[in-house]
Amino acid sequence: MGKKIRHLRVRISDSQFQILSQILIVEHRSKSQLVRDAINLYLTENLYRQSEEEIKPEQERREEDFCG
Repeated sequence: MGKKIRHLRVRISDSQFQILSQILIVEHRSKSQLVRDAINLYLTENLYRQSEEEIKPEQERREEDFCG
């Protein structure tokens, strides 16, 4: 079975588009590559942050049990 293609539409300002266009030319990348990389980076950072927040309360409970 082939890949399912998902489409995403994003509204950006003219100035954002000009900067984006310049970056794409310099880096020889497509808009799709840039957006995929940005989404992956965002998700990775947020998942890491979320997992840290879940671990901290558990560590605090263990310290209380050990000290208390």
